[in-house]
Amino acid sequence: MSSNPGIDEVVGFDLGHGESAVARLSLAPNSSPQILPINTKNSQVTAVGIYEGSVIVGEAVIRSVDVTDVQVGFKRRPPGTPESRKATVDFAGKYHEILTNTGQIAGGEHTHYFVGCPSSWSDDEMTAYRELLLLALPKVTVVRESRAALIQAKEERRITPERLRSSIVVIDLGSSTIDVSYIYGGIRNQSLDIGTELGGHLIEKEIMRRALQRSRWRSELEALFAANETERRVAEVLCRELKERYWSLETVAATQRRNQPIPVGDQGLTLEPILNPAEMESILTSPLPELDGASWRDTFLRFLEQIRLRLANRNAVVDVLVLTGGSSKMSFVRDLCREQFRSADFVWCTPPEEAVAIGLARWGSIELRTTAFSLEVAEICNTIVPVIVSEHMEDLRARLASQIARGLADDIIAPAARQWRTGSIKSLDDMQAKIIERAADWLRSASSVSAIKRAYEPVLERINREVDLRTKEVCLKYDVPPSSLRLKLDLPANDKEKLNVGVGPFDTLVEVAGGITLVILLVLTAIAKGTLLTVSVTTGPPGWLVGGLVAAWAALFGVAGLSAALQSADLPILMRETFLSDDRLSKLTAEATTALESKVKAEFGEEQMQNIRLAIAGQVSSFLNARADEVKWIVVQ
Repeated sequence: MSSNPGIDEVVGFDLGHGESAVARLSLAPNSSPQILPINTKNSQVTAVGIYEGSVIVGEAVIRSVDVTDVQVGFKRRPPGTPESRKATVDFAGKYHEILTNTGQIAGGEHTHYFVGCPSSWSDDEMTAYRELLLLALPKVTVVRESRAALIQAKEERRITPERLRSSIVVIDLGSSTIDVSYIYGGIRNQSLDIGTELGGHLIEKEIMRRALQRSRWRSELEALFAANETERRVAEVLCRELKERYWSLETVAATQRRNQPIPVGDQGLTLEPILNPAEMESILTSPLPELDGASWRDTFLRFLEQIRLRLANRNAVVDVLVLTGGSSKMSFVRDLCREQFRSADFVWCTPPEEAVAIGLARWGSIELRTTAFSLEVAEICNTIVPVIVSEHMEDLRARLASQIARGLADDIIAPAARQWRTGSIKSLDDMQAKIIERAADWLRSASSVSAIKRAYEPVLERINREVDLRTKEVCLKYDVPPSSLRLKLDLPANDKEKLNVGVGPFDTLVEVAGGITLVILLVLTAIAKGTLLTVSVTTGPPGWLVGGLVAAWAALFGVAGLSAALQSADLPILMRETFLSDDRLSKLTAEATTALESKVKAEFGEEQMQNIRLAIAGQVSSFLNARADEVKWIVVQ
């Protein structure tokens, strides 16, 4: 399902420096990508020229006579040159024209192109490349080719869904450059800041250079190439075709001993390259001027070692190594990669000339479908999640107040009262001071965190269920596994030193300690005075003793000073036990719990609950939006 109304198909366009290919994938359910031939060939040399006033592309440029304005291998990192930009627009525009005129694509607003670029290109360079391509194509998205390679490798069952989320290095061996991507966790793409001009074109240049040196018409060919750049470029492309044929038929090439003539111009001149194992080995191991006298093989080996060093510096372990690009046809390249990354699963995307185009089409389909999915998830986060969370805030406030009050009464007030009763605490004033001191510490203790957890857990569980029901509807609509967005709002397993309560698997921490200490002071003062003044002188013989003491203090200090005198007094143990029997202690704890619950609930005012609501809703939304962004990898699994 597309987020862009009217789009019926995606076209993966692997516009390469050496070769190009296109693949189409319908957005209808259960569709499979298909390579689209251009001029009857599944892949074409990246060449464009003018013939009889019209643009022609591919092999026709090389095979036809009287072609002018020939451009070959013109893909450049933006901004490129005026010539490369014009060639790119002409080439892409002609491809689109051929595909539309032959009925292989719908064209216009119905078609969305996904065009590949090296992973080392920056976002700004990708944007500039897209703007250039829009001069020739109706709708364009530029995609890093490493993504396409991974999707295609997965579809070939070369990478399991689980391995897609591991640590993967993609090496794209192109005609002009070698590009490296490091992808981990399925979604995070990091550049290794490694790029090299060590492309396969240097090998074909050496093939042509040697053929020219051994040609009987060397001087004539050099003069022709100097005067006619088109002839030189065409000859170089033909040498490239010989190189490709050699590596495609490497076993047969081992028996090849004859020259393979290449006609040049219309004067009967020929180049006579030789390609057999001995000659190819010499080409790969001989110094090349473009590499400052180093050989192609040694330079490539040093490049692989540089990759390993960069990864080691990041403490990265390569689980999967993916090779793609035309130069990956060369068997020694694959052998060297295996040797350097022995512990990694090795994946070679084949056929190299088609794999990226098909992968781009697959990625385009996923991109369009998941973009619409992400928009609907964002709408749920903006409109529905805040409502769901708000509906549970009053319940959360009540539970927080209840759990905190119960914890303070059971863990602080009751133990302190017992200590006063046994004489461990001298006076009621001292007991109150101890309670206040311990309460402040308790609010930042593991016990407090546990109390907060007990308050949050049932509320978060209900939020989980209600949000899951809404996201499940969207997942089913877009054929995305509902588990992709399933929430799991938990509280941290490890208690914190401070009263910081995490909401789910998120980093946001809810502070609830502020202001509660003052509440405890007020509540406990009232409870202590009230309990002492309710002691009756008619509660039996022990009560008479207490009553007598109370009467004596009343006469000495006056009724107004009675409670203060009792609170500061170091009472005998017998009197303490009378004042605070087990029944009275239970009553004290219950009264404290009720009073504290009311006061603590009041402390969680509108402002505090608003902060908690925003924290929970914000983290739920962040989680869902992040998972929606990851769903591209979830979908392909």
